[in-house]
Amino acid sequence: MIRKQTILQIIDNSGARFGLCISTPLGFVAGLGDKVLLSIQSCSTTSKLKKGELFKAIIVRLKKCPQKVDGSSFSFQNNGVILLNSQDLPLAKRISGPVSYNLRRKKAFKVLFLANIVL
Repeated sequence: MIRKQTILQIIDNSGARFGLCISTPLGFVAGLGDKVLLSIQSCSTTSKLKKGELFKAIIVRLKKCPQKVDGSSFSFQNNGVILLNSQDLPLAKRISGPVSYNLRRKKAFKVLFLANIVL
């Protein structure tokens, strides 16, 4: 679960590396597939994005993922998000690394099509 003030890794090719969660949809915690408001903390030097800018982001990886129907579960090494533009579409064209299959429940099909590995 993601709370306010959580550092999140940005896993798309937009140029940003890390962000700080500013707000969550229900005000307390956010889970897989939820949209959060993010402030960019660090980015590459060639990026068009600047430190301190605010973006919406969708959570695609969690350190602790919920259990599957058969009782098995898996975890990622970090909490990962993808930046969204004003129309709630992914800002970048590529996603590095795997994303969770549970995004199908949240109808985030654009994100699933961009990912090269879906677990």
